[in-house]
Amino acid sequence: MENLTNGFKRIEQDLQELGSRFSKGDLVGVDLDEIQSQLESIADTEKKLKEYLAEVSQLKSESKEIIKELTQAQKSFEQRFTELTKSHEREQTNFEYFKSESKEIIKGITQAQKSFEQRFAELTKSHEREQQSFEQRFPELRDNNQLQVENLKLELLKAETRLNVYGYQIQKLQDYMNSIETKFNDIINEFRSFPNKIQTLVEPEVFQSQKNNIKKLNKQIRMIWYSMIALFILCLFLAAWAGLK
Repeated sequence: MENLTNGFKRIEQDLQELGSRFSKGDLVGVDLDEIQSQLESIADTEKKLKEYLAEVSQLKSESKEIIKELTQAQKSFEQRFTELTKSHEREQTNFEYFKSESKEIIKGITQAQKSFEQRFAELTKSHEREQQSFEQRFPELRDNNQLQVENLKLELLKAETRLNVYGYQIQKLQDYMNSIETKFNDIINEFRSFPNKIQTLVEPEVFQSQKNNIKKLNKQIRMIWYSMIALFILCLFLAAWAGLK
């Protein structure tokens, strides 16, 4: 840029000098070669100026693109900065919210811990009281339990004795029932052979009458037998019930 300014000043000086020399109208002693040299110098300077102007124009165009890119970059930066600012504000808001929530949670946890500790202390004291009460009552409970065990042993011994007695009685009753059954079978056999004996000794009408009487007697004997069986079962039930008591 400094060379461009100096070039313009130099051209302006050369043109003023030539204009001053031609305006006087005195062309005597004018050195044409010098004028030619000055004109060539001016042309050369003009060429350089054009080159400088072309470079300046190119630089200006490039600077416009750079400025455009910088402007776009600045807009992008500002947009991104705005987005980051909004995001930071949202995060800050969320952080404040979570901070508030965490305080509430910590407060709730602290309160729950205090309640737990209080409840645990109450349960501990209650357990200690129950433990102390149990330790105080344990000798009494142990003595009562021992007494109950001894009483139970005594009752079992009595029950065993009663069962032995009832067993002996039941055995005697069973022997008696077996004896009755044997006698009953003998009677039945005797009665079964009795009609044949009567038939040879009495008349047919008397025999038929005696036969009917024998049937009735057999029926009565069966009833007696069934009654004895029922009585035997009842005795067994009573003996078992007494043994359980």
